[in-house]
Amino acid sequence: RAVMLYKSINAVVNQTFEDWELIVIDDASNDNTYKVVSDFENYKIKYVKNELNIERSASRNKGIELAKGKYICFLDSDDIWEPNHLEVIYNYLTSNNFPEILLFTGYTWHFSDDNIQNVVLPNTYNFNPVEYIIEYQPCPSSVCISKSILTKYKFNENLFINEDVELFARIVTQYPLIKLNDYTVVVVVHNENTRGTIKDYITPQIQVFKLLCKQPPTAKMISPAFKKKKLKLLHLRLIKNLEERGEIKKMKWELVKFLSKYPTTQ
Repeated sequence: RAVMLYKSINAVVNQTFEDWELIVIDDASNDNTYKVVSDFENYKIKYVKNELNIERSASRNKGIELAKGKYICFLDSDDIWEPNHLEVIYNYLTSNNFPEILLFTGYTWHFSDDNIQNVVLPNTYNFNPVEYIIEYQPCPSSVCISKSILTKYKFNENLFINEDVELFARIVTQYPLIKLNDYTVVVVVHNENTRGTIKDYITPQIQVFKLLCKQPPTAKMISPAFKKKKLKLLHLRLIKNLEERGEIKKMKWELVKFLSKYPTTQ
């Protein structure tokens, strides 16, 4: 990931809005991440290396604790900000008296064949904000959150998939959710993304959704109809994923459970 990291850091350095700090959390890597960071020779870039691998949630929580700014933006090491990303966010914040908020910008998927696709998401108006987060799952690299919020709400360090969805859903029970229409983030799709490195990435999503349906305050904001529809879809994806992985015995068992729970008439 060190090769991709250079592009990510360079995208921050080249922001048109210049009042930023960048905290790079190296989660006990064994590549040349430190050299990539140090070669920039920029005092606004801070490098922190974990002695042991503590995964994304704990690493992000560490970065949040170290951050000095009033707002925090996330950037995965394989994603890229367009030069105006921070300026677009800052302009919105200044126009709205610097609110406590969770906002996100538009983003594009950049595939290995150089195909680029805008991710088209609806505006958040007239949506239940918790259900919006669960359904559309804004990319973390497009998200900006008030530091004051993140001192009260932390990433759940027991989760390694959809940990962002779980945190964002909790936050929007109490704070506004805003979508900015500018496309300012490029999400690079490659074989080392989560879906490419973890065989079963569906079961953890089901577990996170069930957690959100159970824990306050998100539970009371998820309607029975949405819950039923989402669980059905997730279990269908699990069956398809098992089939693609060639785990036919497990797939058949999940299919039997699915048909018993969701008769074809439903």
